[in-house]
Amino acid sequence: MRKARMSRQSLGRQTNLSQQTVVRWETGVSTPSARNLRASAQVLQVRPSDLLYPPSGDPSLADLRMNHALTTAELAVRSATNLGRLQFWERTGRLGTADESPPLLSAFLGLATDTIDRYLHTGQIPRTITRRLSRALHVEPLEIQSAFDRTAALYEAMHHELRSAA
Repeated sequence: MRKARMSRQSLGRQTNLSQQTVVRWETGVSTPSARNLRASAQVLQVRPSDLLYPPSGDPSLADLRMNHALTTAELAVRSATNLGRLQFWERTGRLGTADESPPLLSAFLGLATDTIDRYLHTGQIPRTITRRLSRALHVEPLEIQSAFDRTAALYEAMHHELRSAA
């Protein structure tokens, strides 16, 4: 906001947000919704990604989506992806659950079973999925693979901490 020479109060007024909300974003206590991120970026005349704290390491799937100020539902529509599946991907970095057999996952995602088998053995996200998401997010397919990997690593680290604490 300093670069835009705008006070928190002024930004809050122009976006219908409280000054306290803006302070919570600046201090990292909370993050803006995609809608509020878009509105703030427009008022400040910057890209939405300029308002987010840079992620440590590669961005997760959710980071990529938020860099474009999209809701999960908006990305699901733009990428022709089932909303629940996209939410699962953003949470876990995996294409499916441990309970889903390759034929079931294959049928659900509309991919050949050998494509799912290749994913299960290599961890490589199928090109069909990386292309759909990369087009919707205007990034390279390799960035989608990296985002899946980062998301999976964060998910594993969180579960490791939970198991250690128990």
